[in-house]
Amino acid sequence: MIDTCKILILCVDDEKNVLRSLERIFLDQEGYEVVTAISGAEALNIMEHQGPFRIVISDYRMPVMNGLDFLRAVQGRWPDTIRIVLSGYADSAEIKAALNDGLVYKLLAKPWNAEELLATIDGAVEICNLRNKDSLPGPITEHPVPKES
Repeated sequence: MIDTCKILILCVDDEKNVLRSLERIFLDQEGYEVVTAISGAEALNIMEHQGPFRIVISDYRMPVMNGLDFLRAVQGRWPDTIRIVLSGYADSAEIKAALNDGLVYKLLAKPWNAEELLATIDGAVEICNLRNKDSLPGPITEHPVPKES
């Protein structure tokens, strides 16, 4: 069962050892729950039934549906989800275009640095929080403002 008080992160990679490594990074991090998928199709199904996910981290090179095609599908259906791509091919023109077009929030190179990954996630969470704060109706106050008579 997914804890709705935690920030849901979906990690997608066709290599199970990569998914296990990503899960280990978040084991000692409070406030996060990581769900994994081994393909874009499985990830879309998970998002449909277990979301909403605030953050999706996807490998770039996967069979059948590559990471950018998957992230385009995510953007179309869940535009507020922050999308991050993992790749050993940082010089890919397609990845650079995805960054420039706003499809991808950030590129993390494989192999990744755990501190950099966590800093990227912290930045993504901050963006989510700012978006949520901006979409709230009316002023945000700690205490109700009394009506004038």
